[in-house]
Amino acid sequence: MSLIKFLSPFYNRRKDGWGGSDKGRFRFLAETSHRSAKPCRMICPCS
Repeated sequence: MSLIKFLSPFYNRRKDGWGGSDKGRFRFLAETSHRSAKPCRMICPCS
């Protein structure tokens, strides 16, 4: 499933912590960006 579909309430009808409410659907985006930023900081520290 693409990221856009995962964020859409039309496609993402999950009943767990990754779907349903806006908070649940956007949790995936937050977790993905948080986890992908960690390796980048080791290579090129931004601050």
